[in-house]
Amino acid sequence: MEKKVKPDSYIGTTPILSNRACAVVDIIRPRYTAIMSTDDKPKSAVELAMERLRRKDADSGVTERLTTDRQKALIAEARNLHASKLAELEILHRSKLSGLFDPAERSQAEDGYRRDLTRLNEDLERKITKLRSESD
Repeated sequence: MEKKVKPDSYIGTTPILSNRACAVVDIIRPRYTAIMSTDDKPKSAVELAMERLRRKDADSGVTERLTTDRQKALIAEARNLHASKLAELEILHRSKLSGLFDPAERSQAEDGYRRDLTRLNEDLERKITKLRSESD
């Protein structure tokens, strides 16, 4: 004989369920809680983490500043200039390496190239930070 059970907060359950069916439904279908709302789409782990960070920032008093269109244009220009400098540096480095045959000289040239790359990348980051900190 089947036992009548009140419909729970399960979606799509029928009002008449056996005890065994109730146990299966508990395993298969999760209950909706206050955290999960039926009108929102499921969120990814990244979205949930970003929400948590935004709440933490708001609690600690950190304000979010959006970049303006002018700042975006200046940042894009700085990145384009950086890309062209990187391309130039790489071309010069390759041409220099093609004439070097001594391993010690090649190693020295590689070290210089890495230093130049680091300097260019740090310059770009410094420019972007400065542009974002400027207020219009």
